[in-house]
Amino acid sequence: MYDSDDKIRTFYAAMLDRLAAEPGVARVAAASLVPLAGGNDTSVHLEGRPPASDREKRYAQVRSVFGAFFDTFSIPLSAGRPFDDRDVEAARRSIVINREMAEQFFPSVDPLGGRLVVDFGKPTTLEVIGVVGNVREWGPTGIEPPIMYVSAHLAFSAIMRVAVRSAGDPAAVGGAIRRAARALDRNLAVARIEPMSQTLATRLAQPRLRTALLAGFAGVALLLTLIGLYGACPTPWRGDGGRSAFAPRWERNLRKCDEWCCGRAPHWWRQDSALAAGRRLPRPACCLLSCSRCGRATPPSSAPSLFAWPSRALSRC
Repeated sequence: MYDSDDKIRTFYAAMLDRLAAEPGVARVAAASLVPLAGGNDTSVHLEGRPPASDREKRYAQVRSVFGAFFDTFSIPLSAGRPFDDRDVEAARRSIVINREMAEQFFPSVDPLGGRLVVDFGKPTTLEVIGVVGNVREWGPTGIEPPIMYVSAHLAFSAIMRVAVRSAGDPAAVGGAIRRAARALDRNLAVARIEPMSQTLATRLAQPRLRTALLAGFAGVALLLTLIGLYGACPTPWRGDGGRSAFAPRWERNLRKCDEWCCGRAPHWWRQDSALAAGRRLPRPACCLLSCSRCGRATPPSSAPSLFAWPSRALSRC
């Protein structure tokens, strides 16, 4: 039934007219691609300035639009005019570009009236009639690519997406779209209807998941760090005398040895003199063989191997 571009174009034109007459519909348009729905680019160059080689080719996104596309998506018009009835005839060969493309191809001149050669299977020369605002085609954090919009009467796509801006409840628009499609052709089925908010949520789903996972791993790392700091920092109820957790290694070892042999009471002359002098104990104390306060013998085999140097000292005794 739809064996030619003219028939497909006629169908979409009739559908837009039906939707525009529905209550609650403010704007309606159709396009080969809408924002957040992917991309399609082609090579383009200024008229009279073809690229010298394939490496010098420049590319831009291209959209075939039908109806009040810019008003439907609230894309502001910066200069010139949008498409109208004057652009219905293919001989007009007009094009609308966004600001990013105007800055790249016409950095120091007025882009209106400029002529671009676009590859639509064969080189086609088009005249710039308008400049519109940039669109983040791949999400809020994506880039703003150069985009050119052409009238569907010039370059038509067999698969078009219908966009409707509602003046009331967006959920009621879905029924109007299905009724319009069924009235034109009962054999056609509407594939999917979803609000732009849902399209945006789908686009942001993976970045949000990555952010949540990163935050979760960071929280676990912070918790482990806090647990480690709690275990290292001195506290009065642990009996470390309020000494710094980052004291020299031999000082920490002395405290551990004292706790092992006769409890947490300080060894009055060995520990205090060593700590005051800022050095290790003499060899007899390093051997951990006896305690000068309680006289308890400390078997070398059961002495706590807290660090490497006590074990080396025992081997020298």
